[in-house]
Amino acid sequence: MNFCYLLESTDLGGGVRVILDQARALIKRGHQVEIRALKGNHAWYPHSVTIRYVSRLDMPFEAENHPDALICTYWTTIAPGKRLNVPVTLHLCQGYEGDIPELGHVHADIVAAYQHQFPKITIGEWLVDRLYTVFGRDRFHAYNIGQIVDLSLFQRPRLSIIKWLPRRIRHRMPINIMAVGDYLISCKGIADALMAVVILRQKYPRIRLIRASLWPVTEDEQRITRVDESYVCLSPRRMVPLFMKTDLLLAPSLPPEGFGLPAAEAMACGIPVVLTKIPSYLGFDGIHDYACFVDVHAPEAIAECATKIINSRQLYSRLQQRGLQVAHNNFNSDRVAQNIENLVLSCLLKKR
Repeated sequence: MNFCYLLESTDLGGGVRVILDQARALIKRGHQVEIRALKGNHAWYPHSVTIRYVSRLDMPFEAENHPDALICTYWTTIAPGKRLNVPVTLHLCQGYEGDIPELGHVHADIVAAYQHQFPKITIGEWLVDRLYTVFGRDRFHAYNIGQIVDLSLFQRPRLSIIKWLPRRIRHRMPINIMAVGDYLISCKGIADALMAVVILRQKYPRIRLIRASLWPVTEDEQRITRVDESYVCLSPRRMVPLFMKTDLLLAPSLPPEGFGLPAAEAMACGIPVVLTKIPSYLGFDGIHDYACFVDVHAPEAIAECATKIINSRQLYSRLQQRGLQVAHNNFNSDRVAQNIENLVLSCLLKKR
């Protein structure tokens, strides 16, 4: 089959990476995939990929390249997708943009875009539930196709790299705690992670805080607590060695979080994680023993969970093993590609 994805931009971001990973998985299964984008630079992507940069997403297709299925992505690509009039057109939802406070000024436009009857494909069952809650079940069909973690990059380190924290504490060695995400994007909950580090440093002064984000560390962050290492716009390949020296990941996102890719990637690398009890994180697996879970906006609980992990070899090891198991069992690229393939085939049969 012939697929086409519509993107606003190919600049570095988790959502763009998921789209490129889906395209790569479909190509691996023998399909043709065109990726159209208005702008961006995809040099950060760790695998070979061809992007067709265009002045308009709704440029007509050449007859020999007309897609069997068109996949709209960010909400702004739905309108040009409608104008292309491809019989099987899907809308990939990686998080409902209408729930994001920073997009409040275009909320009405987002709602109008989503109300088009294109079937929705989501990266998790929680998004199917969310879309039906907002729009009802009569407006469109929504299907969970699953999520991809690039397991060729994010994988378990050598056993010699895995560190036993209590022994390091006794020898007064540093503990590396990481938080990933932009401080100014409210759903990432970074302020709660920083406040948890403040509490932890009262007991463990040698904690080192590592931050990775698309934007530099802000003055507000530094006022909350010291950031020891800060990285901006790291490519996936450059994130891997950062994970390798991380002992614990704090990911206190809020409910609008569509997935939380850094948490899943950390789990794939054997790093214990502290997660909030939000639909996306709870949707990683049906048994919620792969992380220490806390309520949202609860820095004290985050610090308490982190303390338990730091001081318990049994807990640290269990979270490592379950995280690895969940990441490798549940975020398989071939399974996602097959789910997309099956859905498109079903839609094509209905059109005949």
